[in-house]
Amino acid sequence: MESASTTVTIVPQQAGAEKKIRLLNVGDSLTHASVYPNEIARLLENPGNPEWKMPGTHKPSGAVERVAHEGYGGWTWAAFNSKFEPDSTKPGSSSPFVFADSDGKPSLNVARYFNERCDGERPDFIIVELGINDCFGFNPDDAKQLDTQIDGVFKHENLCAGP
Repeated sequence: MESASTTVTIVPQQAGAEKKIRLLNVGDSLTHASVYPNEIARLLENPGNPEWKMPGTHKPSGAVERVAHEGYGGWTWAAFNSKFEPDSTKPGSSSPFVFADSDGKPSLNVARYFNERCDGERPDFIIVELGINDCFGFNPDDAKQLDTQIDGVFKHENLCAGP
């Protein structure tokens, strides 16, 4: 048997008034569809919430005004950490976090992403919605293989280890 606990903190309705936040959304097709980023934006528009900005380079047709993110269908942790097409301008062809290093090799550089693609602004909050594409096709009945596959996914989670 297991047990767990949680703490629910209730704050005053006007707790965010006169504050400013930057919220970056990173994910797969669920982020690309923009449903949850749009809902977050709608909720943030309520009185008493902070002034907000959603940095990001991707603004698909489903995203409402002021909503941008880094959401691409089918993407995995590995894609965000390594996908690189240096001459492509097509959204989703290259990770927004990967740049050519001084030797011309692709390299994850989250600080450079913020500096060059977010006007030097760091987000206050980051929502990462990834994982289902990484696990698609895993066999839950083979514990040893499943453990190896999950270890492989975790090798690519360094996207969260930004500046």
